[in-house]
Amino acid sequence: MNIREELKHILIKKDTSMSKLVSQLNQNGLTIGSVQNFSNKLRNKTIRFNDVDKILDYLGYEIIIAEKNVK
Repeated sequence: MNIREELKHILIKKDTSMSKLVSQLNQNGLTIGSVQNFSNKLRNKTIRFNDVDKILDYLGYEIIIAEKNVK
């Protein structure tokens, strides 16, 4: 799973932008930093799991871990 692409899809569904999301998260106490910093973390795959969990929770999504169907 590519979290950057998934977040882009979610933002499109929610009819919002990355800059609006970052602004709203920062206003609600979830210190994400600047849009550029957030974008770099996504692009470089250095974003923390905890941050992704908080962002998804804010957007109304959750992370579900499920066992693969291995044959």
